[in-house]
Amino acid sequence: MIMSSTESSTTQFEVRAEPLVRYVEVWIPNNDATKLRLVSAQSVDHKVRHDLLVQVAELASGEGLAGKAWQQKSVAVVQQLDGDQLAAVNARSEADLAAVVAVPVFCQQEIRGVVLLGLGAGFGAAEVWDRDERDELAVSAAHYSGLESFEFISRYTRFPNGAGVPGRVWQTGLPDLLQNLGHSDSFIRSFGNDEAQISAAIGLPIGHTRGFPASVLLLLSSSVTPLSSLIELWDCEPLQTQANEAPAVRLVSLSNVGETGVRFDSEVRPEAWRSALLQLTAVAGQPILVTADNAKLPAGASFSLLIPVFRSDVLRSVLNLMF
Repeated sequence: MIMSSTESSTTQFEVRAEPLVRYVEVWIPNNDATKLRLVSAQSVDHKVRHDLLVQVAELASGEGLAGKAWQQKSVAVVQQLDGDQLAAVNARSEADLAAVVAVPVFCQQEIRGVVLLGLGAGFGAAEVWDRDERDELAVSAAHYSGLESFEFISRYTRFPNGAGVPGRVWQTGLPDLLQNLGHSDSFIRSFGNDEAQISAAIGLPIGHTRGFPASVLLLLSSSVTPLSSLIELWDCEPLQTQANEAPAVRLVSLSNVGETGVRFDSEVRPEAWRSALLQLTAVAGQPILVTADNAKLPAGASFSLLIPVFRSDVLRSVLNLMF
């Protein structure tokens, strides 16, 4: 796992484990929002079939995995049983992916992009939580890797509004990140007999309906195979700007998954690379994937996936997954 220092001029990294996310694609709508364009793809193993990417450069609503997530306005999960769709992404990534999770990014009802996360073998999970007939949250789609006991518990777990990570995200409409879950008595699903335990959970609101998120995506990371080398959730505070100026935000707080945590508030200046990536995401207003070739990243980092989270039409948070 990659860990970062606090305010030193150079961030130090220590790679401890291979990440669960092995491959990433970013799709954004064209100018008239009639199709999705594939704008970037990166593999942890640096193996990407660009000739195959060209063949799927654009997708209409409902086409392919990204188009399906856009059309349904919800997270799409494909696994081994969904052979054709998984095989197509496997071919583009030249990876042996166990599952692919397609995450739509919306600002109110406007599609801002779709992110594909290709998951390899290891210990972790991705869960989609939807409202059931009792107006509680239940798992509607999921991928579990190496967590049989955790999966069994999850299938029978329900969260009312405000309870647990899914319930809090559903209630507030804001993402949430919990660390050190292996030592938390409040995370009841961690008490299983699996070889590895869930160490961190990231909850993301997806879509919008009747004042609440349409669903909640939960990405679950273990210490054995973390989701990415560095996982950060940035809370953004909008700044006043003139009508003709680009959006401006200030990094208010940051949570870093790992043995060390880093938190900033409005009186502490974060490292320059964080501010730069945050501003890039704010100006773009959509998910972006930046590499060490086109942006300043900490030494040892190859690329970074930045997923914005909007509440109403305001950028409130950014999830940073760095590899």
